[in-house]
Amino acid sequence: MNFSGKHIAITGAGSGLGRALAISLHAQGALLYLSDINEEGLHETKAMLSDSVQVQVVDVSSLEAVEDWKASILTYTSVLDILINNAGVTVLERFEEHSIADWEWVFGVNVWGVIYGSRTFLPMLQQAKKGWIVNISSIFGIIALPGQAAYCASKFAIRGLSEVMWEEFSDVGVSVVHPGGIATNIVTKSRSQHDDYKGALERFFARHSLKPEEAVRQILAGLQKEKKRIMVTKEAVLFDRVKRLSPIKGNHWCVQRIFQAMGVKRLADRDYRLKT
Repeated sequence: MNFSGKHIAITGAGSGLGRALAISLHAQGALLYLSDINEEGLHETKAMLSDSVQVQVVDVSSLEAVEDWKASILTYTSVLDILINNAGVTVLERFEEHSIADWEWVFGVNVWGVIYGSRTFLPMLQQAKKGWIVNISSIFGIIALPGQAAYCASKFAIRGLSEVMWEEFSDVGVSVVHPGGIATNIVTKSRSQHDDYKGALERFFARHSLKPEEAVRQILAGLQKEKKRIMVTKEAVLFDRVKRLSPIKGNHWCVQRIFQAMGVKRLADRDYRLKT
């Protein structure tokens, strides 16, 4: 897969992984159509690139907004080569603490955003010589981490949807990406009542996470090889293997390793506190 001259749409391009993807693909000669709900961040990304990059403020949890974005892109091209469903949000709460509004917010962006984007742009992707959908899941679409019920459920959903697409689509390729810890602002912007838990995650990401630029290098290398399943970070590769070898005990082992690295201990009542 070559990115030069390809028409590529990216959601969540106003910061983090989406911005890093845009920068790398632009440098490789791609024609970009970027969206984000954060107008300021989106225009900051464009300022790093060029006036040829098309940007639009889009709430991916709204089908109407996604369809309006498609209509705008159609004024420039009738063909889309690659759609990268990258936008994502999280809530750091235990299951019983998640409000219905939390679930609707996370699933609206993480799941419906992928569904709306894929359905809306599929006809344009089918017009390409080899159209491709890239769905950004997470290592938490493979292992389940306590304190992130809605996020894990949404990322497992993206994984399942992508695997169905593998079986159903013959004219459009699909890759599902499972990153480990990436240095983005998703934790900082998360909703949470647990300042200690959120703070521990932020410090963990600051110390151990992979830079978005390196994550992008791994993602694009996987796409160039047309991999359907792309693991990003050594930890993601390890946890994936452990979970496949032992789905239940393996998941618990991965959780314990993550909590130890965060400096958080899991108590018998399944609460989360910083180690003393």
